[in-house]
Amino acid sequence: MRVMLLSVLFALLCSCVTGCDEDAVVPIPPEPDPGDTKSHSYIWQNDTLGGKLSRVNDVFCLAEDDAWAVGYFYHYDSTGKVDWKMTANAAHWDGRKWTLVRIDPFFQGASAFSELFAVFCLARDDMWVNARHWNGSQWQGYNLTPIGRAGGVYKIWGDRADNVYSVGNNGSIIHWDGQKHTQMGLETTAWNRDIWGWGGTTYIAVTDPDMHSGRPGYLIRMENGRISELVESVSHEQISVWGMHGTWYSGGCGRLFRNSDGKWLPVLSPENCITGIRGTALNDVCIFVQQGEVIHFNGSTFASVLPPDPNGIFTHSIATAGHMVLACGHVNSYAIVKRGYRQQVK
Repeated sequence: MRVMLLSVLFALLCSCVTGCDEDAVVPIPPEPDPGDTKSHSYIWQNDTLGGKLSRVNDVFCLAEDDAWAVGYFYHYDSTGKVDWKMTANAAHWDGRKWTLVRIDPFFQGASAFSELFAVFCLARDDMWVNARHWNGSQWQGYNLTPIGRAGGVYKIWGDRADNVYSVGNNGSIIHWDGQKHTQMGLETTAWNRDIWGWGGTTYIAVTDPDMHSGRPGYLIRMENGRISELVESVSHEQISVWGMHGTWYSGGCGRLFRNSDGKWLPVLSPENCITGIRGTALNDVCIFVQQGEVIHFNGSTFASVLPPDPNGIFTHSIATAGHMVLACGHVNSYAIVKRGYRQQVK
């Protein structure tokens, strides 16, 4: 894989866009067919991004041939020394290969190149990574220091170009209204680890390591952009949350919880911490667990579709699109994306 300069990134993205609406909205998948029980059979491949000591922190899929991974990806020259000019902080999957990309917009007259921790795409011409936004022709950097809090951004989610949320350390919930960023989270010691919304309801998964709230974790529920409730019935620290059509999943270091009728109930107790939950339908949900295990729910049963890595893996996030799932983390000082393809029901 070769590192591409920012100008090449522009060309890559622009070539993919044909008459996209500036107010692009995340497409709503149809209600799942209860009779279409998805297969638990997957074929997996491991992809290594960058050289040794590289890190991959987040992944997002627009389609099976259009996905992104962000982190910090070292490039070494022929002598084994780090080539800083070619070192990247993003990678694009085009359905055949990963291409390393250097996202380095000038901000306030200087380079803004740094490690990236979160990525979210509303469309090919509406993409957020940390406090940087791609509008289809150029990157725009934003200074969140006056309203952000130490620790930066963990996750990003939005449903419209003028309704995007970034969550992070110390209770940070930053809202983008299409013109400006506004801090709407209460200042706490808690870590807002993940965010997902559907139909006007948004949940934020929270870990409170100092237990100032009296518990190691909880959920924040928002209705139409306003904080509505702190859900304390989920136990243990919460790391990931996902849902659609009124059904929600949340988990962390403890049990996996499901809410389909207004009550959060435990449905699974994996041996290790849950670090990511994403799906394409209510009968196609993937749960990522530390040490590299992926557990799949097909609308009827849970099954381990990727066993734990014998070398051990520190896991980060998971993303899905179509029949593909991407699960990222690192193994033996290398940035790894585990790419799986769900097979048809026979």
